[in-house]
Amino acid sequence: MKTVKEILSSLEITKETRHHYGQFYDKYFSEYRGSKKVLEIGVDTGISIQAWLDYFPAATIYGTDILIQDNLRFSDPDSRVILFAGDQGNKEDLDKFMNIHGGNFDVIIDDGGHTMQQQQLTLKTYFPYLRTGGMYVVEDLHTSYIMKNQYNPTSTPVTTLALFKHLENNLQDRTQSTEFIDVEELNKLKESIEYCVVEKNPSTFENDMGNSEIAFIKKK
Repeated sequence: MKTVKEILSSLEITKETRHHYGQFYDKYFSEYRGSKKVLEIGVDTGISIQAWLDYFPAATIYGTDILIQDNLRFSDPDSRVILFAGDQGNKEDLDKFMNIHGGNFDVIIDDGGHTMQQQQLTLKTYFPYLRTGGMYVVEDLHTSYIMKNQYNPTSTPVTTLALFKHLENNLQDRTQSTEFIDVEELNKLKESIEYCVVEKNPSTFENDMGNSEIAFIKKK
């Protein structure tokens, strides 16, 4: 069976052609090949849905986006894809999706709008819906470097990358909070985290995107 890197490369997805995430997905996803429920936030053209259909042959693939486009680029002959239109930055929409589709997800991947508010609100809302031992992934953490723009309009000092660095090294700290996750919420989140690892593209590839951090957070 093909690796994530091979699948992403064959489909010419920017996850691999620009960010080179395949090496990291293969490092952390091998134990999840038999997953039953996989969610990706950020459908866009639908090509990454095709990648997950190929990699997780037994899974139902859930995809969410603020707008579901017509003529999405995936083939679903076995009716394994479920799509949902909702705003990642809206708690009501996040809750609505889970109220409809339940929890117990094996894998959740955030490749959505990439703002600090979207990434952190989604993390605190959706992480509890992972099964025990499930994996939560957040792509494109380079947006944490881009201050005072559409990705961080409030110039919050605790960016998503800063939050994940904290989770990577300070799970026992009970004093941290962010603009979007208060102390109590973050402490509750920490209690259910086995580990958080931030991986970084070494930027040695031709035509790559430097600072392409991606976080993998495993649930206890």
